[in-house]
Amino acid sequence: MRRKNTGSERGRRAERGQVLVLVILVLLVVAVLGSAVVTLAASHRLSSARQASLVQAYYAADAGAERVLARIRHEPGWFDGLPFNDEQTVFSHVPYAGGEIQEVTLKKVPAGMATRVEITSLGIDGPREKPLARKTLEVCALVFPPSDLLRGVSILPENPTSLSLKGNFFLEPAEGVGGVKFVLNGDLDLGGNSYINGDAYASGTVEVGGAGEITGEIHEHYPGIPAFPVIEEEWYRTEAKEKGQHYPGDAVLGGKSGVTSYAGIYFAEGTIEISGEYSGRAVIVAKGGITVEGDLEAQSENDLLVLISLADVSIKNFNVDAVVIAADTFKAWGNATLNGALIARGLDLPGAGAGAGAGAGTVEIVCNPGRNLPPEVAQGVPPSIKIESWRERYPVL
Repeated sequence: MRRKNTGSERGRRAERGQVLVLVILVLLVVAVLGSAVVTLAASHRLSSARQASLVQAYYAADAGAERVLARIRHEPGWFDGLPFNDEQTVFSHVPYAGGEIQEVTLKKVPAGMATRVEITSLGIDGPREKPLARKTLEVCALVFPPSDLLRGVSILPENPTSLSLKGNFFLEPAEGVGGVKFVLNGDLDLGGNSYINGDAYASGTVEVGGAGEITGEIHEHYPGIPAFPVIEEEWYRTEAKEKGQHYPGDAVLGGKSGVTSYAGIYFAEGTIEISGEYSGRAVIVAKGGITVEGDLEAQSENDLLVLISLADVSIKNFNVDAVVIAADTFKAWGNATLNGALIARGLDLPGAGAGAGAGAGTVEIVCNPGRNLPPEVAQGVPPSIKIESWRERYPVL
């Protein structure tokens, strides 16, 4: 006998149909969400890979700029030989961590008392033919080779100082040349009969009073005053030992009748006393002070001594043909003349610097900015570098 469908059975079948539709809808939602998650994960992986490539390309560009700055420091002869206002490719296609430093260019521009370098470095990640990412850095820096700082007098203490020259101090160029500079990290007060026949650069103020005079341009609050240059003591010591010109203690050089011939590098672990007529071109380095005990005169214009002291250099009442680099103070008493140039952390001129009176004298520095230095100067006193800007070029291509 056939049973009749009851209302309750029809209700149960309807419920089963609704559940089936609900399950299908839930499965569709889960499928959509799963697809979205997969898409987001893939996009995240691609974004992470892209970001990693951009970072690697930046590192390559950064390494290119650093390599150029290192070459400027360690190959001063190469840097000096580069022309001004002409962009040069320094190197290109240098492999770097799966990518390469694709190209680095450099341009030298005169900048007052320094040389400005404009560096553009392009780094890529991935193969050269189809890189995954590119980054370009633009670096601007001021370079101060020793030859630039030795265009007159450079007084570069670690902290700004106040320097008063109110006696008889004269800075002037050699006959027939120009371009002399007085550079000071601090404030300059020039007076008395002192004068600077050239330009003056100071990180602070410059005041001129009395009969004092500065004939060239005055640059107050100059932002490009460099630090005192690094002196590569160990390099000089090693070179002197190889040439048999190393002194384990104090040394006395010259001072005898006739002409003393010098060549290369001399290094004393103590102090040096030097005087007399000389020939040749040399660098004389003392870990202690250097004292000029009499006239120190070059036999010809081609002869030149560079006196480098890791302490003081002292002159009294003598005529000295030399370039002086003093890690501490340059001291000159009485009537002293330095035919050369000077870099020091401090300047002490008793009498000549303070004005007339007991012990007063005249200190004169006569500079030829175009004079060639012995190559050992650039090797042992690398250029000072001051970064002005270091930024990424936009847009990134």
